[in-house]
Amino acid sequence: VERLNSDLANDFGNFVSRSLAMVVKYREGIVPSPGQDGSQELEVKVLSHEVKKAVEKRLEACDPAGALEEIWRFVARCNKYVDETA
Repeated sequence: VERLNSDLANDFGNFVSRSLAMVVKYREGIVPSPGQDGSQELEVKVLSHEVKKAVEKRLEACDPAGALEEIWRFVARCNKYVDETA
């Protein structure tokens, strides 16, 4: 439980905080319409579909810890995306 709380606060919280701060700072608080996808955007989209399927399989197998591992893998990639594109 402590690890999950830590991951939630550090990884996911960091991603949300950074994303919202950038929208406020650079876009006057308005989320822009999606533009053309580059290779990084396509990679994140593909991963999102893979993770969704993996999470569904893990949950069907009564493996919530494994499902959370998949979710955190996606959150880590989203944080990396922000680092690469900011």
